[in-house]
Amino acid sequence: MIVVIDTSVWVSAFLNPTGFPARLIQAGKSGRFLIVSSLPLLDELRKVLLRPRLMRIRQTTVQDVDAFMAAVGMVVLLRLRLPRIWSRREGNGERVVR
Repeated sequence: MIVVIDTSVWVSAFLNPTGFPARLIQAGKSGRFLIVSSLPLLDELRKVLLRPRLMRIRQTTVQDVDAFMAAVGMVVLLRLRLPRIWSRREGNGERVVR
């Protein structure tokens, strides 16, 4: 299975290394699924992690963010283009995501 992890999940894993988002990423590291990303998504993640408010919450430094980004880089497979994700409603009202 191939998974694209949203920036908010990465941020949650950064803020709480023992929480569910971090465990989800750990499952990807262990090979349960393949995590893919793109340079624009990773750039967005770094910018978000460097926001002063987030750095104050976790009391981190730029070096901590860079270390986390290096760890992310070791986990993800970079793609130039990520698959397009869309959703629609079935006749019974259920949402289908592809």
